[in-house]
Amino acid sequence: MEALLPIRGLVYVVQHRVYPARLLNRAAVCAAGSSVAVIALYTKGWSVQSAILSNFLGQTWVNFLATQTVLAAEASLTLYLVFRRLVSENGIFEAVLERRGVKPAPFTSAEISELKAKAEAIEAQRKQLRAQRGVPEKLLRFGLRQVGQRLLTAPLLLVPVVGWAAWLYANAESEGSSYHDGYFQKKGLRDPRMRAAIVERHQNQYRMFGAVVLLFNMVPVASFFLAFGNAAGAALWAADVEEAKTSWISQHAQPKSEVKYE
Repeated sequence: MEALLPIRGLVYVVQHRVYPARLLNRAAVCAAGSSVAVIALYTKGWSVQSAILSNFLGQTWVNFLATQTVLAAEASLTLYLVFRRLVSENGIFEAVLERRGVKPAPFTSAEISELKAKAEAIEAQRKQLRAQRGVPEKLLRFGLRQVGQRLLTAPLLLVPVVGWAAWLYANAESEGSSYHDGYFQKKGLRDPRMRAAIVERHQNQYRMFGAVVLLFNMVPVASFFLAFGNAAGAALWAADVEEAKTSWISQHAQPKSEVKYE
């Protein structure tokens, strides 16, 4: 089950000690930095956010929860921008694949042809939607889609429970699928539109995985260490598919259901 992947990843990292040396050298500094960033955000931002939300929610427990959720989401975005790249660039994903003895197999020419046709159809639909909604093309061109999407959906966090669920739903798919961008590039998919075609085929799976990743990212301070589990979980999914020799184009490119590995 995809929602368990971050937990599986965390268990795998601890169990097999998948710690790239260059990442460990920076772990203490990054943990301290994340702590300072989160503490500063909560210290300086709590009274301001609470005061703004009290105009709509009053001084109630709902206001307390809403303030906590908004600050956690802001901290999540801050830590995402700073630490997600550090974790991804320092080999957790690759270390897990190596430990499992898996080497990504390139897509076949038939698979690429099918993905290209699918990607063109998806791109045509998305261009039409972007034109209707007035989404700037530059926002997507410079790789800021995830950040822009989070900012655009941030007002949902002001609505308790329903709004929080809607925010998770809106951002989970793009967050989850981003963990496989580099992996699909190594398999020969340089075109992001072709990678998007795979994501659409496994939309619900990436959404479940991404929802848990987002929740992990919102845990103060510990989110940096939980990011190890997120990257490792995505790698375990890829390793499961490679070992089963299942095509990502099919609906059966799913991870195993168990959490523990021997």
